[in-house]
Amino acid sequence: FEKHSSSVVAMVPSSTSRAPSSPSRSRALPPQEVNVWRQVVARDWKKLQRAPPSLHADRRLVWEAQQQDYRALQYAAEELRADKEFMLQAVRHDGRALSLVAQELRLDREVVLEAVRDCGLALGSVPAHLPAGKLLRGDREIVLEAIRQDWRALDLATSELRGDRDLSLEAIAQSWQAIEFVSEELRGDREVLLAAIDQSGEALRYASETMRSDPELVRKAQERGWGVVTEGNECLVHNDDTKPAGVISPPSSGPSYEMFAFG
Repeated sequence: FEKHSSSVVAMVPSSTSRAPSSPSRSRALPPQEVNVWRQVVARDWKKLQRAPPSLHADRRLVWEAQQQDYRALQYAAEELRADKEFMLQAVRHDGRALSLVAQELRLDREVVLEAVRDCGLALGSVPAHLPAGKLLRGDREIVLEAIRQDWRALDLATSELRGDRDLSLEAIAQSWQAIEFVSEELRGDREVLLAAIDQSGEALRYASETMRSDPELVRKAQERGWGVVTEGNECLVHNDDTKPAGVISPPSSGPSYEMFAFG
């Protein structure tokens, strides 16, 4: 790279240079200039943003950039982000890349399944407001694969699947905190609650009102270091060793969070 340092200075636009006009999109770049840009992008994927427009569609250059960081795909040409073969490889490398593919591919079952197999939270990049997106978020195989990668993916599934007992237990097996995302019906399911409480007594605060006063569940929660006393629609919860007692209202059943971008 050092051998070409003078060429880099001459060929890479300065910070005050304007982007090339549209006619330059069809201009064939000299091989030497292409090679210089390859070296520049190999050092820093962010430089792809300022490469000549024709290089934004260069499969090799974009691939090398996204291998450094999936966010490089934001600088790829639209036709490349809509290329299923290319994007399948991209999401297999990093599932978070699903957030940057063309919308039609974010609604493609094969692409989505490959993405969540790498990153469960990639499910959040599937447009839930579109009918095809709802179908994918309600696809049990996709959601199961997503949960296996990250228990938080349960919150990105349809309400029907958040009421699926086996899926909920799969998520809770990873973290008791997944109890927050299960359906209201499952918050009254003894087996589901026990699976969560067995990890942390705090899980009892997410139980249904009836189950929060269940003697067996209260005893289990106390064994996990939590003191719980039901008081109508509120429960007194405290950890005997680390903090004073405090009144904690039952959890809200408000809307779930969504995750469409990744830092």
